[in-house]
Amino acid sequence: TPPNSGPVFVYLDQVDNVQIRITQQTLPEDFADDKNAQIEQLAKGFKADEKITVGDTIAYVGTNISGAQSVIFEKNNVLILITSAAKIDSKSWATYIGNLN
Repeated sequence: TPPNSGPVFVYLDQVDNVQIRITQQTLPEDFADDKNAQIEQLAKGFKADEKITVGDTIAYVGTNISGAQSVIFEKNNVLILITSAAKIDSKSWATYIGNLN
């Protein structure tokens, strides 16, 4: 966790036998006014332009040339960034995101 900031938690998991790394932190205060626009802007920085909507959650997925992916979204005022070692199907991402509490 960087100095003068809230804690950042990292977890490892798998989706469709692909290793993923989940990083989560409390949603930054400067996101409070318009979190959807702020998250969309953050996603653009990761070239995450595919949208997956699961209930009220909008996730942005970016895939690099090697197939590894970045997924960015907010759930329950927690900013979540997931990176995968390889490409994961959008339906599998939707299921995984939907199962997060």
